[in-house]
Amino acid sequence: FEFSIKDALTNINPLTGRHFLVDYYYHISTTGLTDAESTEYKSLTTRISRLAKAKDKDEATSTRYERLLERRADIIRNADNKYGIFSSLIDKLIATNELQDLIVFVSPQQLDTVTQILDDKRVKYSRLTQNEGTTIMGQYGNRTERQYIIDLFTKKYFKVLVAIKCLDEGIDIPSACRGILMASSTNPREYVQRIGRIIRQAPGKPSAHVYDICIDSSHGLDEEEIDFDRKIREKEKRRMIEISENAINSTEALITITRLY
Repeated sequence: FEFSIKDALTNINPLTGRHFLVDYYYHISTTGLTDAESTEYKSLTTRISRLAKAKDKDEATSTRYERLLERRADIIRNADNKYGIFSSLIDKLIATNELQDLIVFVSPQQLDTVTQILDDKRVKYSRLTQNEGTTIMGQYGNRTERQYIIDLFTKKYFKVLVAIKCLDEGIDIPSACRGILMASSTNPREYVQRIGRIIRQAPGKPSAHVYDICIDSSHGLDEEEIDFDRKIREKEKRRMIEISENAINSTEALITITRLY
């Protein structure tokens, strides 16, 4: 059985008389790699393209090919220039008095830098990772540590949750209406769950905002490498198109994706 984001946005929940999810805006910010990252990215792209035709010949070659892809994806996922975009987004939300009900999805490598940026701006936040406990304890009012943190977030004591993958499943925070994707997954199950955290129905929540920080990796690549790069980033493109197609500002977002890919 499948029930897509589009289904949840257009079908009425018979229990509430409203759509299952709220409409949302999809905001795409793009930046490039640093010179050092670009050099490594180009080197990995060249090595990957050379292995592409031979990757199915034997297990060792296939494994080497996959590991190179993972290393290259890590450069995109954890690119340094994302932090400048993130900092600017936080400044904008502070200036417009909209910095609340925000979840920031990060990789483990990004966690410390993102929280340091929030510390520097004196933003009240909490981490939500695998380290926050799931055992009911008296010090948290007979709740788990995670439940305690989420309750403070819902009551707007914490303006921001900085989350790793523990938020992908099993946690419901309907009050969250803004999300920043610092580290995006191309796994449909994961990115649908992340978007779903932000666009749940809640009282007084007319719409939601998803901010996606993306990397333009084409700088420094020749024409053949750019073509190859686009082919192996096809999953990323499909992820962004799927999110765009269901957004209020779908045309604007799709134009940005076309320029990026």
